[in-house]
Amino acid sequence: MRLEKLRQVDLNLLIIFAVIAEEKSATKASARLLLSQPAVSRALQRARSMFQDELVIRSSSGFELTLRGRKILQELEQLLPKIEGLVVPSVFDPKRERSNFRISGPDNVCIALLPHLCRRYTTQSYQVNFDFLPWQADAIDMLEHGKLDLIFHIDDGLLPSHFSSERLYREDWICAVAPPEQVWRSPDIEAVPRCGAPYCHNSSKRAEHPGQAACCVGCKAPLLGPHALFWRGP
Repeated sequence: MRLEKLRQVDLNLLIIFAVIAEEKSATKASARLLLSQPAVSRALQRARSMFQDELVIRSSSGFELTLRGRKILQELEQLLPKIEGLVVPSVFDPKRERSNFRISGPDNVCIALLPHLCRRYTTQSYQVNFDFLPWQADAIDMLEHGKLDLIFHIDDGLLPSHFSSERLYREDWICAVAPPEQVWRSPDIEAVPRCGAPYCHNSSKRAEHPGQAACCVGCKAPLLGPHALFWRGP
């Protein structure tokens, strides 16, 4: 970063000029800056020399900005608050934060969570934007290398320890199969999970034939573990 020209500039002159332009009076500007009027006048002369422009001219109603002075003031109105924000301890305010978050997660998790996320945060009260990216097998690596900001992932204990995380919900899966007498006759019997859980017949609707009767096998341990939100720590 080459800042040779900026190193030669007294940045206090920018503040003094901005106050003079707002107050339209050297006297009022000196009171606001807690400086003497001669000191403010000398600073204005130095600012004129620096910008090679009069910046302000006297009129019956006080100082009026020149065309160059007006353009400089417009820039300073955006620049000076940002510079002040660099030296003032920052206080995080989620409703004033302007950020863009890249988020990814499996389809079933996104279906459950993203509608609530969007309803809560994509309103006029917040100024954040969300980019939802398709789930990929290397999502953890993308998070590690800054290509993603947040991921929804199964808390399987295999994620890097330096990731920050928070559990969002727990999801249990069941496996629905045909009635026992139909299952054991199936040539694909080896594909049926045998977890030892009791069968539960669905008797809410009369089946037209035995193959339509349904039951479920409830696994004692969830097949899909708890879901959590992960992001890379500082």
